[in-house]
Amino acid sequence: MKKWRSSFIRRKPDIALLSVTLFCVLWVTVISTLSFTRNAKIGYVHSAEMLEKYPAAIAAREKLEKQMVQWQENINVLEAEINRFRENLNQHAAEFSATQLAVKNDTLRIKRENYLRYRQAIQDKKAELNETLMAPVLAEINGHLNDFGEKNGYKIIFGTLSGGNILFAQDAVNLTDDFLAYVNDKLN
Repeated sequence: MKKWRSSFIRRKPDIALLSVTLFCVLWVTVISTLSFTRNAKIGYVHSAEMLEKYPAAIAAREKLEKQMVQWQENINVLEAEINRFRENLNQHAAEFSATQLAVKNDTLRIKRENYLRYRQAIQDKKAELNETLMAPVLAEINGHLNDFGEKNGYKIIFGTLSGGNILFAQDAVNLTDDFLAYVNDKLN
């Protein structure tokens, strides 16, 4: 019992020091927050709308869509081939021996599996190409946003999506159109 009391008594100054330190940290945080927000110029951009209208994003989407058309044509060819094979198999099934029918059904199954693998590979390639095309666009947007924010004296510019973090804001703090106009002026 003595050992526990002497340990606690030795720790009392540590607790007092910790309490004073915690109070100071909280005080500095409150003062910093108040001074930051007093005259802070804050706004947001609607990210989806910005990406919809941003010229480089439009070009990246067009490039992705063009590639998707080619890939979809390949998928359509594979689908047609499978459908023809299946129709031929159904029409002539009575003419095949059990072994031949099993081989044909196996071939059809393999064609379907290959088709599904190809479709999945296309989805993976689409995601990869989208990321490859959009990464420099997003970097460019971030650079322009930094310039826009510094030029116009903003302390914070938020990005928001529909149903995102900003549930209400006055129209005056929506900078989407102003930012897009700034970018278009800069690019032209």
